[in-house]
Amino acid sequence: MKDFFRRLVTPPKLRDLEGIEQEVAVESPSDMSSEVPMRITPDDEEIVEEWVRFPQGREGGGIDVVRIADEGEWQWQVFVSALDLVREGQLEEELSHALWTALSSVLGSVLVAREDTERFIVDGNPSGEALAIAACAVVDQFAERIQAHIDSLT
Repeated sequence: MKDFFRRLVTPPKLRDLEGIEQEVAVESPSDMSSEVPMRITPDDEEIVEEWVRFPQGREGGGIDVVRIADEGEWQWQVFVSALDLVREGQLEEELSHALWTALSSVLGSVLVAREDTERFIVDGNPSGEALAIAACAVVDQFAERIQAHIDSLT
């Protein structure tokens, strides 16, 4: 899993819901590099909407927000690469709480839960773009601390 998030900042690879890598059709990796989230066309027919952010040269800043085709609860999944790199301690607690708060505050979010190390799930009818922007804002707020943590691991 950690390798996936390291690749998340070096496009064009994405993960589908089962964790299988997929190639993304772009003209060059720099086409996907961005500090702001952008909507892409998902390759998986189970994903009906997807927003990503691949910040250039910044490990831990990647975001992938997907809405699955299922009509039930928890249609949105928010993957945050920083959470795979920051797995414990005060920073992890603060980052997780800030992400939960930000995702919960998005108009249309009814419930937010942390489903896995790097994944939050969201119920309701929020905008995918708004979820991506909220997650990016939190990661950006913690960027220096995340980078210091990553540097301490190497």
